[in-house]
Amino acid sequence: MNLSLKQLTLPVMMLMSLLSTEAAGGCRPPPGCGDEKALTTCPDRLNLTLTWPENFHLETTVDLQIRSCDKKECNWDTRFAVGTEDGMGGNLAEMTLSNGDSKIPLKASLVQTAKNASIDLPYNLGVAYTCQVNNNTCTFHGSGLTSTECSDCVNFKLHLEANLQDLIKNDKLIRSGKHEINFNFYIQQNYTSSGSGDSDFDSGQFKRLVTTISMNVPDLVQISGLKDMQLSQEASVDEGGYGGTQNFCVFRLGGQSFSIEATGTNDTVDSFQLANNTTQIPYTMQIGRKGGVLSEILPNTITTGTDWMGDCGFTFSNTKAGSDTNMALRVQVAKDEVENTPPGRFKDTITLTVRPH
Repeated sequence: MNLSLKQLTLPVMMLMSLLSTEAAGGCRPPPGCGDEKALTTCPDRLNLTLTWPENFHLETTVDLQIRSCDKKECNWDTRFAVGTEDGMGGNLAEMTLSNGDSKIPLKASLVQTAKNASIDLPYNLGVAYTCQVNNNTCTFHGSGLTSTECSDCVNFKLHLEANLQDLIKNDKLIRSGKHEINFNFYIQQNYTSSGSGDSDFDSGQFKRLVTTISMNVPDLVQISGLKDMQLSQEASVDEGGYGGTQNFCVFRLGGQSFSIEATGTNDTVDSFQLANNTTQIPYTMQIGRKGGVLSEILPNTITTGTDWMGDCGFTFSNTKAGSDTNMALRVQVAKDEVENTPPGRFKDTITLTVRPH
């Protein structure tokens, strides 16, 4: 007697890797005209919404633009520096999306593509903002409108990366729902542009680019470690029936509760059935916490237990449990169901579906 087991997880965890942002294609900061236009960004406020990547490795690049020029006519490029600060104007300690104590630390960098200049984030400019008075300490090049213009110097790329599987395994990412960070890019010009005299302080402006990065973490749940079962005669099953037991793993983000539904290929309304070409044999299935009490479940019925918690490990392999196992499954065929059954090979295929509860 054979029982083939399949595993299905709901909701589906493999989602397309997408990103939306206000920094639309073709967006270009306007030329300066007056003090407030010496530093311009596109977008004027940066809102990034990340979605869950199908391979659990977040890696994406966002285009944005910064124009830095003199405050008179924006004819000349002005060197500048970029730092990060929290919403209160203090130094940003870390680039981390948060939902309470659930954390997604980001590896982040800002790159000026035309000059291959970059900073890793977060980046502290320091109290003195030395770029104001010393061009050599300004990381980035500006873009003016004269013949010395570096038109491509307005183009920047914000690179974000995180290994979400490792964060789950290391109990950093422990909750579903919206994870978010709010911070400012602080942009500081040098006092003088490339076309000014040493005493002509025609720049020296600053600007804050208010930024929000968020990602909605799905309610992740996974079943793993189940294998096909060859049922054998057991004295403990009605003194000669058939049976088999195996352990498996159910993971849910945060170790929360879940439900299971079992569906067989030969089900009747109220029982599972092993079958060959002409004959069917009813059998029962029990599921419960490993080491605890197992309860019978019926076909196509969503069932949960008071102690069913998804505290097993996450894995990319459906045939190998994520860490240890936390659940048990038992199949039994009563002796009187097989006594008058003709010899043969009987089988069923069961799909177990787990859902957040």
